Amino acid sequence: MNISKFKRFLIKNHLYVLVAAAIILLVISVLIRDNTTGFFQLYKTKIIGRKVLPELNKIKEIEKIIIFKPDKRRIVINKKKKQWVIVNLYNYNADKDKVNSFLEELKEARIIQVQPKSITAVKKLELELKNIEQNAEKSIAAKLKLYDKENKPVTEISIGKRRLEKLPGSKGKLYLGRYVLCDNYSDIIFTDCQFTSTAFTKNEWLDKQFPKIKNIRMIKLYSNGRSDWQIQRGSYEEPFALQGIRNKKIEESKIYRIENVLNNFSFKSVADPSLTVVQTGFDNPKILSVETFYSKKYIIKIGKKVNNFYYVKIDAVGQPLNKVYKNWVYLIDSRRIEALLVKKKFFKSKPEKIRKDAFKMPIG
Repeated sequence: MNISKFKRFLIKNHLYVLVAAAIILLVISVLIRDNTTGFFQLYKTKIIGRKVLPELNKIKEIEKIIIFKPDKRRIVINKKKKQWVIVNLYNYNADKDKVNSFLEELKEARIIQVQPKSITAVKKLELELKNIEQNAEKSIAAKLKLYDKENKPVTEISIGKRRLEKLPGSKGKLYLGRYVLCDNYSDIIFTDCQFTSTAFTKNEWLDKQFPKIKNIRMIKLYSNGRSDWQIQRGSYEEPFALQGIRNKKIEESKIYRIENVLNNFSFKSVADPSLTVVQTGFDNPKILSVETFYSKKYIIKIGKKVNNFYYVKIDAVGQPLNKVYKNWVYLIDSRRIEALLVKKKFFKSKPEKIRKDAFKMPIG
């Protein structure tokens, strides 16, 4: 083979090699780019149906939950002596059923779809965090962090857009799940978990157990150390009577508001334990004493009004949960409390005509 033929041979084979290499690179790029075929499809097929957070199999080891909300608020829930408490609500008891249900929902969350992570996808699916832990103002996603008993991070997850579908033949919509980013996977995960609990406020995580005062026999209101009025009845079937005015019988409509408040007694939040009695008004409170036909007694102290709430303390005398109630100052809706603070003449006046919408008690 002469030199010119040898050169032509090298050039010809070199071109074949270059063409082959180009074809291989093209195939690889197509497989990577097209998430419905090839390697990515194989990867997706393998993880679809898996648990989003497999590390939560030992759910009992979780002892701290932090929820960072897009509006700069955060909620910290710790387990303290087997009881969940809300750290940034003065360690008041959290609703353990709500917390356990939330963790169970996370544990059972499954991967429905996988989407490659990109700047565009993160923005479109509302997964932008933008330093949420530093109280960023422009974060869109919420963030959830879980810790074990040694305060070591177990997992963290960014919670983005909810996905909904219109129901056929209806104006209704069905929420299918949520887009998330978690430290287990490099891609965006669509899961069947709704993460609705992350929208709760601190107050909505509170354990709202509170005395429901029923079967009332006697109610007495004191202010400035003196009795304002007393109403009572001899049996559950009898009407209440106003004491001191020849046992004047009281119209049922007059009692309805008071009984309704006490039967459904509830609070919105708890006050800062560091507040003084002067700040809360417990240096000169109004006191409502309530007794039932089952020998239960309640002492309700009513302090100052702040915004739309009153500071209230309750002593459920001799009852097991009283150890929780008596140590706290509660914030209770002013409309509820003002229904209890009526003047004596209220019982003596002519009954009002009751409208159907006359008295709608606020929730919470």
